[in-house]
Amino acid sequence: MLTHQIKSTTCKEKSAVLWRNKIFEILRPCLLLLILSIFLSCDFPKDPSNTYNDARANGMKVGVVNNPPFTNTTKDTVSGREMQIIAAFAKQNNIAIEYVVASETNLINLLKNRKIQIVIGGFTKKTVWKKHAGLTAAYDGTHVFLVPKGENRLVFKLETYFNKNLKQ
Repeated sequence: MLTHQIKSTTCKEKSAVLWRNKIFEILRPCLLLLILSIFLSCDFPKDPSNTYNDARANGMKVGVVNNPPFTNTTKDTVSGREMQIIAAFAKQNNIAIEYVVASETNLINLLKNRKIQIVIGGFTKKTVWKKHAGLTAAYDGTHVFLVPKGENRLVFKLETYFNKNLKQ
């Protein structure tokens, strides 16, 4: 009688295992489709306008707000700490630069309409423009560059440059 009870329990266990395997066979394709759809729906890193590659091919337009010592603008020249950073970044990435000097409001509008790729001018992480523009990480712990929202590849390249060349 003891032998009969062991066989009965073993049959129940086998039945449960077979049932679990059957359910898994049915759900496996659904699970794979779900995982695949999640990966395909992710477009990371996003670069909606292909900003970085476009800048490499056609040059990068950098908006400049006069804010010494970060950016100094005169009738004929632009200079300052952030100008040096952008120039060195552009040189390292083989990117030609065109500077656009204007007010913050005008530059933010150009940035939102993707007419320029970066705005510099001593902005901090707490800038009033953070609702309208993406921010890089602070290159010195406080100051950031403004970029179009969603431009992760350009931000990644800038921040990689900051980390390799500006951090002490």
